[in-house]
Amino acid sequence: MSEETDREPPDVDVFHGASDGGFLLWRARQVIEQAERRLESQFKIWEAYERRATTFLGWLSAEIVAVVGGLLTLLSSGPVSKHSIPLIAAAVGLVSASAISSWQFAKVFREKQMTTPGLDPDALAKVADTSSELFTLEWMATPYIEGAAHNLTELDRSYQAIRSGARWFFAAPFAALLGGILGYAALGMAR
Repeated sequence: MSEETDREPPDVDVFHGASDGGFLLWRARQVIEQAERRLESQFKIWEAYERRATTFLGWLSAEIVAVVGGLLTLLSSGPVSKHSIPLIAAAVGLVSASAISSWQFAKVFREKQMTTPGLDPDALAKVADTSSELFTLEWMATPYIEGAAHNLTELDRSYQAIRSGARWFFAAPFAALLGGILGYAALGMAR
C-alpha cells in the first residue's frame, strides 16, 4: 500500500463541516467576501441610477429647450392673439412639469458618501490588536457591514428621486393637456 492510503482520514464530521477555530476563520473570510460582493453590486446599482437619470435629463433638456424656444418665437413675433392662449398655457404646463422632473432627477447626482470595497491600507497596518488573523478579519468586516447598510440608505434616496422624476416626466404631457384645456376654457370665458 502507498503511504497516502495508509493515513487515517481527518476527524471531520462530513455532515456538519468544521466546528472549531477553523470554522470561525472560514466564517470571517466569508463575511469579508460577501460584504465586498454586496458593496460592488451596490456601486453598480448606483452607477445605473446615474445613467438612468442622465438619460431622462437629456430628454427633458431637449423638451424644455424646444418648448421655450417655440414660446419665445411666438412671443417675439409681434402681438400675441387671444387664440394663442391655449398654446401658451399648454407650454407652461409642460415646462413646469418638466422642470420639476429635472429637479428630481438632479437629486440623484447630489454628493453621496458611498462605501466601496477596499480598506485604507494605512488603517489596516495600524490595527492595534494583531494577535490573530481572525481578529483582523473581523475588524475588517465591520466597516463593510456598516457601509453596506449606509449604502442602502443612499441608494434608496436616489431610487426615490428617480421614481419621482419619472412620474413627473410621464405627467408632463398631461400637464400640457390640462394647461391647454384650461387656456381654451379661459378663451371661451373671455368671449
